[in-house]
Amino acid sequence: MKEWLKKHDIPLRVLSLLLAFMLWFFVVGQEDPTKSLTFREMPVELIGLDALKSSHSLILADDDLPTVSVEVNGAVSKLSGVSADKITVRADVSSVTQAGEYSLTYDISVPNGVTVVNSTPSAVKVHFGDLVERELPVEVVIDGVMREGYVALEPELGQSTVSVSGLAEEMARAAAARIEVDADVLNRNYETSLRYDVVDAAGQVIKSDTLVHNDIYVRIKVPVQLQKLVDLSVGLVAGKGVTEEDAVVSIEPSAVLVQGEIEAVRKLENIELTTVDLASTFDSYNGKLPIVVPEGFELLGEQKHAQVNISFQGITNLTFRTDDIELINVPDGYHAELREKEMAVTVRGPSDMVAGLVSGDVSLQVDMRGRTLAVSGSLAIPATVILGENVQELGVFGTYTVYVDYEKIGQTPVDPEA
Repeated sequence: MKEWLKKHDIPLRVLSLLLAFMLWFFVVGQEDPTKSLTFREMPVELIGLDALKSSHSLILADDDLPTVSVEVNGAVSKLSGVSADKITVRADVSSVTQAGEYSLTYDISVPNGVTVVNSTPSAVKVHFGDLVERELPVEVVIDGVMREGYVALEPELGQSTVSVSGLAEEMARAAAARIEVDADVLNRNYETSLRYDVVDAAGQVIKSDTLVHNDIYVRIKVPVQLQKLVDLSVGLVAGKGVTEEDAVVSIEPSAVLVQGEIEAVRKLENIELTTVDLASTFDSYNGKLPIVVPEGFELLGEQKHAQVNISFQGITNLTFRTDDIELINVPDGYHAELREKEMAVTVRGPSDMVAGLVSGDVSLQVDMRGRTLAVSGSLAIPATVILGENVQELGVFGTYTVYVDYEKIGQTPVDPEA
């Protein structure tokens, strides 16, 4: 065994390895080299901005914080854990008392074991401006095009103005607080709280980190209504030989544009201008009628009246002469005679029925029941038109009066001039 160890120089090799480890530990433990690192564009934290704002009404006028480059030095073992977020740069603004440009020195804090070798620039330039607070009127604009038929009414705001603070020169440009509402959501009444942009008189957004919205949100309600073309119509009441199907109705305009609550407009099918009793209409109807929309709706456009014309199809008017006149209920003890032996009666109804009228289809009846009679004389008595069973659908127009001469039986008429 000893010969094998000696033959392969094992003790020498072990000794060399131990010496190498000892040398490495010595170099690392006793001679930690140093190096430098440079951190660029390090932001400078400004201390005292809140106090400056409250005591002097001044705020930072620059959009961004000033920056510096910092060079640090230290042992490699120390620098290995150093990053930009472990280094802080601070400048005190307590010396600022009025608006303007200031050159401020700063302090740098670094981790233990690391030193600052250099920093540039040696001082930072910072601008401060006067702080102004204003009440700006709130305006609402709709972004985009609303869906067809939908209309946004005047928005209702939880507040008419908002408080905004900022640099004096920026606040001098500020004209309004603008809220934008997406048109796509306005298919119903819309209510929510929204942020706003500060805009100038031209409507351009003022973008600045120095603007402070003291009122962050504004409550807004946008009532939305619907517009729709709605047909005009007239109600028809059948009578005197004419049905609704026989009437030809013309209305100009035939439809009007109305606006109202969304669900109510959806349910509104037509607007009835009036009801026409066809029994009171002989051969046609013509009228200019006001267009009255139901409560809660608005009639749009300049057309406030509609022309309504009604005529009849398949209907004929005819004056039919009849000699079928019957005198009934002549009081006992009296003799009576009709003066008229023939009467002209106006009837209306389906053309084929009117064309087929024959004697006996139309008759008159004169009733003397309840009449107060002298010894003799004459009476004008209303006659009732009687239609035959086959022509009951016809309508009769006009009133008819028949004169009846009478005398008491067995009495000599007295001559009034005798």
